[in-house]
Amino acid sequence: MLDARPVALAAGIGALLLILLGLGLHRMTQARWGDALGLIVFGGAMGVAALWAFVRRERVWFDRADATVTFAVTTLFGTTTARLPLPDDATARVQTRESRDRRTGRDRMITLYRPALVLQDGTEMALSEVWTAHRDGADAAVQTVTQWLAAR
Repeated sequence: MLDARPVALAAGIGALLLILLGLGLHRMTQARWGDALGLIVFGGAMGVAALWAFVRRERVWFDRADATVTFAVTTLFGTTTARLPLPDDATARVQTRESRDRRTGRDRMITLYRPALVLQDGTEMALSEVWTAHRDGADAAVQTVTQWLAAR
């Protein structure tokens, strides 16, 4: 099973949510009801929206007995799963794409990576929705999947 849990991102968004709610409660103690209500409602809504939009746990199960692969994405509001037959000649590879570097503000292109499963008809199923600038994680996932596929 491949598993990606965004614990640090969830903790950061949760901390921001608690800070905004704490500021709202502090404003209540000063009898500034308008400010307090705005911070609590706005902060709470933005925190929940950020948790929903950005925090997703991705899991991929490979089942030898059933010859299937199951993709599951869990968000704050539930889990979505998709189960597909795993053909005998499936392989894994690292997908790449070019993107503008937004971190430094410079006008340069960088290569992004993510692992993918290649089915017999050539269709590629991404094993992660997230693209990363570091190839190591994608290479490790592809190596693990390749070894598992070879052993079945």
